[in-house]
Amino acid sequence: MTRRRRVLVLEDDAMIRRFIGMALAELPIELTHAPCIAELWRQLEPGGADLLISDLMLPDGHAMDVFRALRQDPSHARLPIVILSAGLTAAVHAQAAELKVFRVLEKPVPYADLIACVEQALDAGRIVASAAPPDAASRLGATQRERAIADHFGGRASLFDEFFASCVAQLPLDVEAGDRACAAGDAAALRRVAHNLKAVLLLIGDTEAHVLARRLEQAAAAHQAQATLDADWRRLRSRVDALCRTAG
Repeated sequence: MTRRRRVLVLEDDAMIRRFIGMALAELPIELTHAPCIAELWRQLEPGGADLLISDLMLPDGHAMDVFRALRQDPSHARLPIVILSAGLTAAVHAQAAELKVFRVLEKPVPYADLIACVEQALDAGRIVASAAPPDAASRLGATQRERAIADHFGGRASLFDEFFASCVAQLPLDVEAGDRACAAGDAAALRRVAHNLKAVLLLIGDTEAHVLARRLEQAAAAHQAQATLDADWRRLRSRVDALCRTAG
């Protein structure tokens, strides 16, 4: 019997893990999730992996440090790596190329692009230079929901609805995490919440909320005054609350 190839996903956002799992459900792979770097190292111990899909900002560190460690470890030096993250910069692409990352994908990524990338990475079975994914074509005149279904879910409304339902269940937990971060004055934690929400909100078609999350992430990264962060969080929180009420 042919061994099912093992794909590890390093991602702390439960909704993004859900999206990846749904997108890759029909591929003949074993999909394993790690919500933090420490868990990734534990998952790698038993038998390694055939592919790593990773976000960049994790609760216990930055994934670029993980990639460097992997490249220096003979057991994992040739492991194909796919970055799936938001807010990508030229510096990120440069580091990815230096570390021979297979591909850099920006959140939110269309289903078809993610599936194609994973299939190519597994088929290649070797490290190649980093490359940018094709851009999803804009579809003017469509509603936000229709655009999200077309751009990110391969036109499959049932998949969108399933993912949206899981988001509605998770979003209140993210709101609680944001409230705790604000109450504690923890800009780093608030930045992580905004970073995760930014991609998810765009995936489900709420572009205005996505912009609010991106603005908050940037403000937290710049260590702006707590009063500014609190105000930005209240605006984003109000939008997320309204989204959950509408869905309910």
